[in-house]
Parts: sequence; structure tokens; C-alpha cells
Amino acid sequence: MSTRQDVFDTVRGLFRIKTRADVVLLCFAFLAIVLIIVAVYWTLDRIEIQVKQQTAESLQTVVATTQEGIAFWVNAVENPVSIIARRPEVVAAVQSQVELSSRPESLRHSKGLRVLREFLTPVIDVYKYDFSVVDRNWIEIASEKDDRIGMRISDRADMEPIESALNGRVAVGLSAVDGTAQTVIVASPVMDDNGMLIAALVFFLDPKPDFNSMTHRGRIGSTGETYVFDDKGRMLTDSRFRPDRTLYVRDDEHGSKTGQLTKMAQSALSGKSGVDVEGYPDYRDIEVFGAWAWDSSLNIGIATEIDRWEAFTPYRTIRTLTLLMVVVTIGTFLVLLVVIRHRNRVLASNWAFRESIKARQDTLAVVSHDLRAPLSNVILCSNMLAKSNDVTSLTRFAGVINRSSRQMEKLISDLLDVSEMEMGRLRIEKKPCDIDSLLEPIRDTFLEQARSKSIELDIPSAGEHPPLIADPDRIIQVLSNLVRNALKFTPNGGRVSVHHAVSQREIRFAVRDSGPGIHQDAQAHIFDQFWKTKSSGKRGRGLGLYIARMIVERHNGKIWVESDGRNGSVFYFTIPY
Repeated sequence: MSTRQDVFDTVRGLFRIKTRADVVLLCFAFLAIVLIIVAVYWTLDRIEIQVKQQTAESLQTVVATTQEGIAFWVNAVENPVSIIARRPEVVAAVQSQVELSSRPESLRHSKGLRVLREFLTPVIDVYKYDFSVVDRNWIEIASEKDDRIGMRISDRADMEPIESALNGRVAVGLSAVDGTAQTVIVASPVMDDNGMLIAALVFFLDPKPDFNSMTHRGRIGSTGETYVFDDKGRMLTDSRFRPDRTLYVRDDEHGSKTGQLTKMAQSALSGKSGVDVEGYPDYRDIEVFGAWAWDSSLNIGIATEIDRWEAFTPYRTIRTLTLLMVVVTIGTFLVLLVVIRHRNRVLASNWAFRESIKARQDTLAVVSHDLRAPLSNVILCSNMLAKSNDVTSLTRFAGVINRSSRQMEKLISDLLDVSEMEMGRLRIEKKPCDIDSLLEPIRDTFLEQARSKSIELDIPSAGEHPPLIADPDRIIQVLSNLVRNALKFTPNGGRVSVHHAVSQREIRFAVRDSGPGIHQDAQAHIFDQFWKTKSSGKRGRGLGLYIARMIVERHNGKIWVESDGRNGSVFYFTIPY
């Protein structure tokens, strides 16, 4: 119980709130905000995963589509070359060149070479580079360029497609012509009229225009790029960003190569297909998402990439809108919370105001009653004094008038004190005073009252102590109010005691009674103005303890009560040295 109360007290002090209901409302608001933040974080995390999945699917689709387009292009160039290799005029011209293969000088000026060039020139104009006819001895017996005729082709291009053609199969392969320019070799066997293989018809085609056409259609976004590259990391398509078209990582301000291929290129060159939507640096050293595949038929890699920041643009937009909505929601919630809290405080203030008015009305009724009784006594005794000549009667009437006047004086004094406190003009005149000088008037004032109810009044002497700097009259007023209440609520034959304890910083007074005690709920209000307990069955003005609290607080002290609600009460107050 104490731990929970400590938590409430800590929250109250931190946020300057007063009631337990406000603490509960604040805790509920905090919990609601935490739940909203967690829900938003979870939602944004799911959205991020979804964006990555959709980006991965789009990238993989582009790669697959580009790969299918290249496969279709390969078939599109294989078939025409195979058809050309079977044309009668081509076969006749190749056969005549084969017959002249032993005389290289004759090959360059033969009719067969002229026929081949005239027939194949329209085809060559569509592409770049040239054509060649290779006999079974790997000698170029026909070519678009005279300087190659009669030479072995093995020093000019990769052999696999040509070797396949000389074995009777149409083949396509990627090669580096003269070791630099990338070209696609399309080789088809040439058969004579008897079905015997006599040579291979070879086309050296530039794939770049067609590859550019296919890859440029497959770009994603404004920073997306789709490209094809060979087994050395050289791009076979135009780059949108760098002219040298190589896939090496760059690591300095001048863009120099490190000699290390990008993560994507390394994976593709190892024959793997893949996708990365976590982000990796491309050949520009920019974080990208990408997908890639390796085409073993042409020995080329196909990749598509998009800058990471652009791929996350939809996510950032959604995140910004979501966070804005959350801020607006939390702001609206907090405003609503403040409004509700203000409304509750207004209602509580109105309730307190009504209770205060009711208490004031009750107090005025009590004050009127309390003033009427002694005033009636004064008037009655004054009339009796005017008519009586008996000395004994005169003395008795004078005593009644004196006591009634003191009662009225006390009541009026309390009302004046309350008025001064409400206006902030309570006078405190501090001066050195010893503790016994504070206790003796209490002992003298209330001893006879205690004896009349057979109540034991215990007020021991203080002994030797340092003087206390305080307003002695006001401290006596506090002690009087506490002792008077104790005697009022202590039954006949009970006990009331006043004790004190001195420390280095303060003196603590304690007024203990053996009355019925004070209920836990009442202890929080017992020092409020015009408040009085309803369970005591006694009438009161609700001013004494309020005045005591204000006097103690003006001395920078504290006042409180301890009671189990059954076996008496102890009122404590402290006055600092």
C-alpha cells in the first residue's frame, strides 16, 4: 500500500497534480500514447517489409523479362544466319572459296568472295563488325576485310561457337573481338550439295543496340538502371551514369576503381541469381536495391537496380503522413485530456465552492448560536445586576458576564484571524522564547476544565533547552486549539497529554488524547477551513485546526495527525529553530 502511495505521490509531484483521479487519468493517457506509438511502429515496420517485398518482385520481374527478351533475340539471329548458310548462292560461293583455299592470293579476288559480299552486305549493314567464312582448317577463306582472308581465326575470337558450327550445329556466343570490343558470334555450318560440311559461316554482331533497346524499357523509376555485363564486369549496354561502363566499386573522390567488383557482380559471375532489398553500394558507390541473374547460354549477366532512397519514397511518404496523423491524434488526445482535467477541476472547484458556502452558512449558524448564548447571559446578568443589591448575587452575575464575554472574545478573535489569513495579513512577531513559557499557560488554562471531566491532563515541564525563535502568543494559540479539541472529544475519565521533542533543527509538539479517534478519510480534510467531522456528534465552527495549520505554516513548520480511527489521536506540529 505504501509503495503504491509513493508512486502516486511521485507522479503528483512531477506533474504538479493534486488528486488521485488526476494521477489515474494521466497514467491512462501515458499508456494510451505508448500503445499508439507501439502500434504505429509495428505498422510502419510492416509497411517497410511490404515495400521491400514489392520492390524485390518488381526487380526480379524486370530481370526475368530482360532475360526472356535476350533469349528471343538470340533465336531471332540464329534462324536468319542458319537460313543464309543454306542459300544455294551462298553455298556455291563458299564451295568455290574452299577450292581456292590453298591459294590465299586468289581468295581475295575471287568471284565467290564478290558474291558473298554482295549477298551479305545488306545483312551486315543492320549490325556492326563483319562476317567470315571459316574452313575446316580454321582458315578464314572469306571476310568483309581483305587483310583477314587466308589467316587463322583462332587469334581473333573465342572458338566455341565456330567449333560448334564446324561440328554441324548452329551456335551463338559472346566474344571479345581483338580482345576489346564485345560482340556476339553467330556461327552456322555450310553444307555442300552432298550434305558434307565444308565451312562455317560466322557473323560478328554488335549486341549493344538491341541490348540497349531491351534494357532501357525495363528501367524502374527515375534512378533505375537495367544492364548486361560480361564475365569481366564490363557492361554491354550504355550506362546512364558513367561512360566507362564497368562494375568496379569506387572508393575515392576521383571515382577510381578499387579492383573489386560490386556485390551484385560477384554473385552473378559465380553463376547465381539473387535479389537484395537491404541495400548495397553499386559501381557509383551509391546504395541501391537490385536483382540479377546469370545467362549461361551467352555467358552474360543481367541486372537491374534502383537507388535505395527512391525505392523508399512511397514508404517515406506513408511514414510522414502516419507520423503526422499520430502527432495530430496524440495532440488532440492531450488537448482532450487537458479539457477533461480542466472540466473536472472546474467541477471540483464548484463542488468545493458549494461546500465552502454550505460550511460558511453552517459556521454562521453556529457562530450566531455561540454568540447568542453568552450575549443573552450578559444581557440577563446586566438586568439582574441593576435590580439586585445582594453582594453574593452581584459576584455570581459578574462572573457569568466575564465568562460570557471571554467566549465571545474567543469566537470573534477566531473569525478575525481567519479573515486576516484569507487576506494574507496574519501577523507573526517572532522573538526568543523558552518552551516552558509556552506550556505553562496551557496547563493553567485547561487544568480546571480537565478536572471537571475527570480527565488526566499531563503537561510535563520542558527543562533546559535553547530558546525557540517564534511568536509565543501564536504558538500558545496553536496548543490551545489542539488541547481544547482533545478535551472536547475525550470522554470522562480519559487522558490528554502534551509532549515535546527537541532536535538540532526543530522542536516537535505532540498532543495526544484517548478519544474515539479520527477516520482515515477525515484526516485529509481535518485542517481545512470550515470543515468539521460529522461522526463526533459535536457542534463546531471548523476554524480551530485551520487556524493552527496556518500559524504553523507561517513559522515554516508542519502539522499533521495520526490516528487508527479507534483508539485516540495524536496531533503533531513542528517549529524550526
